[in-house]
Amino acid sequence: MIKKHCIIILLIISSLFIFSGCNTSNDKIYGGYSEVSLIIEKDDNYYISGYSGGRYFTDILDYQKVKAFYLNYYGEEVLLISIDCVGLTSKYVKEIRDALNFKFPVNVVSTHTHAGVDTMGLWGPVGINGKNEDFMDLLVDSAVTAAKEAYNNKTTGTLTFGKIETEGILRDSRDPQVYDKNIYQIR
Repeated sequence: MIKKHCIIILLIISSLFIFSGCNTSNDKIYGGYSEVSLIIEKDDNYYISGYSGGRYFTDILDYQKVKAFYLNYYGEEVLLISIDCVGLTSKYVKEIRDALNFKFPVNVVSTHTHAGVDTMGLWGPVGINGKNEDFMDLLVDSAVTAAKEAYNNKTTGTLTFGKIETEGILRDSRDPQVYDKNIYQIR
């Protein structure tokens, strides 16, 4: 899943380079970061996503998180929100974007973890929606909080970018086998 996030971030940064034309009249780069834990109790009967239907959590090792990264690169703004969940429907992405009401792109992505609460409604017992609406409200509220904090935490800085080709680390197990052999880092 790291490769998907890296590709998305790379696309965002690339689009900023293209759209800004690297405007040197404004030499400020602003960035902000925040993360919020999705705190739940294991006794609240949340279905776990992705293994088989009707399975509740038996323990919690780490809480799912929402992470937000704001970037203003030569006047072009973008916000990336990454949520530790198997996936989200457009309904919840729209709720997050509408609550923020930012006038710049807000990208919402999922880490696609199969060790989190069912956010798609697919992993309840047969014929029963496994999604918990209280958890979904927590997820949306946490995403909005993290995004606003990232925006408000912005500070000036420098941006560096690097990549390295990997051998034997990444793979695609399905045909057609298409993936990026590089690992990217933005700092």
